[in-house]
Amino acid sequence: MGLITTSGIGSGIDVDSIIGALVAFQRDNKVEQFTFEKAFAEATLSGLGSLRSALSELRSSIFDLSSESAFQARTTSSSDTEVANIAAEITATPGNFTLTIDQVALNSKAESGIFTSADDTVGSGRLTIAAGENTFSVDVSSTDTLANIQDNINSAAENFGVTANLINGDNGTIIVFSSTESGTGNDITITNDDASLDSLSTVANAGGAGGVTITQNALDAQITIDGQQVSSATNTFTNAIQDTTITINPDATIGDTSNLTISLDKDAVRTNIAQFVTVYNAFLNVADQLQRPDLDATGILQGDSTLRSLMSQFRRDFSNVVESIDSDFNSLASLGIASTKEGPLQIDTLELDDAIENNFDEISQIFTAEDGIASRFLDRIDQYTGTGGLIDTREETLENQIERVIKAEEDLFFRLNKMEENLRRRFTTMDILVAQSNNTLDFIQQQFATLNNVNDN
Repeated sequence: MGLITTSGIGSGIDVDSIIGALVAFQRDNKVEQFTFEKAFAEATLSGLGSLRSALSELRSSIFDLSSESAFQARTTSSSDTEVANIAAEITATPGNFTLTIDQVALNSKAESGIFTSADDTVGSGRLTIAAGENTFSVDVSSTDTLANIQDNINSAAENFGVTANLINGDNGTIIVFSSTESGTGNDITITNDDASLDSLSTVANAGGAGGVTITQNALDAQITIDGQQVSSATNTFTNAIQDTTITINPDATIGDTSNLTISLDKDAVRTNIAQFVTVYNAFLNVADQLQRPDLDATGILQGDSTLRSLMSQFRRDFSNVVESIDSDFNSLASLGIASTKEGPLQIDTLELDDAIENNFDEISQIFTAEDGIASRFLDRIDQYTGTGGLIDTREETLENQIERVIKAEEDLFFRLNKMEENLRRRFTTMDILVAQSNNTLDFIQQQFATLNNVNDN
């Protein structure tokens, strides 16, 4: 027996309207409730995501102030950077020093005797080129010209920094060897395994001098710092002043001087603190948007317990002193940082500058002590944003809630479909019964009409 999908044929009743009204009565209120619950949960998830992102930015800024190294940066200067430059580690002791150039580092150079041209061949065998502990070899065939030998030296895979150059002069061609290795004891030496290559060697195969002579010896760089001479194989001096690197200009002249300065990088500390305040105020703006009482999307965490609790804890963390500091200089207020009536933080720059100049060591403790500002905030933020933290827990609860609502909505429509099928089945049965009754009534009426006609006749 098929189901009625249009108005009742037998009964004339508008079955579709009746069934539609009954289904809608069961559906509409529930669907509206499900829609609201999903929208609220999704909006809250979005708000928590914005909160997490803002807290992540704040954490990065605070982390930069959490270690003592953030307050131990050094700044350096040189009175003449054309003479020398200096870089310092955070452990370098501040001070002023006078540097004098005694000798810049030199690399080794050597040149051969005169050949007819770059197309000359010299023999065959193997050349071994060294400078200090570095060495490499090049094979020479009887057909290799000076130009070929030059190319083979320069392209050798194990070449540590020796270049060969041909100079074609009026009197003929010479080959010049240059090494990048500077420092005493790093002169170029060229040896061979066949006397035919003596003209390209500093040492002949049978011993004694070859045809290549040293034109510039490798020398150490030497400087004098406050009366103390220091040597280096290169123009870079590591720990000549402890925990620093000094680089002298290879073009500097003997006798040139420069005054070097190492100072505490107070500007970096000032910048980091100002950045922290800026990022915190940006976080406050995000939090304010999330909890504002407007009816638009910006207030999606209005009255939210997680955000409300976090802000209350932050306010306490800011106002509490650092108990481990045994002085009155033990809070952000000591640095001239305080909340305005509107909520954001504000820096009294004069007070901060005074603190940096006169209480620099204590500034570090305010942030880096175990109970310091940075430690408090990092711990607090991690409670909320860390794996398994409060935001994670809230998000998991909301995601489960959305899944439950979706499941309940699916169940509702399943039941409504069954309900509609059942109603249509019942109305179909009713319509058939009504149709049968109408047919029976029509038959009886026809019989009575026939009897009446007979009686009349």
